[in-house]
Amino acid sequence: MNQTELINELSSAAQELDHNRVSWIDKHYVIDLKNKALILIESIARFEEQEREAAMQAATEFLTEIEPVIQLLPKK
Repeated sequence: MNQTELINELSSAAQELDHNRVSWIDKHYVIDLKNKALILIESIARFEEQEREAAMQAATEFLTEIEPVIQLLPKK
């Protein structure tokens, strides 16, 4: 996955991670995941070469891990 596709995927995931769609007990968890997605977007956009590659790898793994979480969120 190239840089642009990865940023688009992370942006989409961040939009899906809406804390208003979950109960109060899960809000902190969803907010934390959304913040991580936003940090990864920023890292991919700002870092250069090896650091960017590491951020892209982390983002790919993050997207794999949060996919089941997003699927379990109530629909908008």
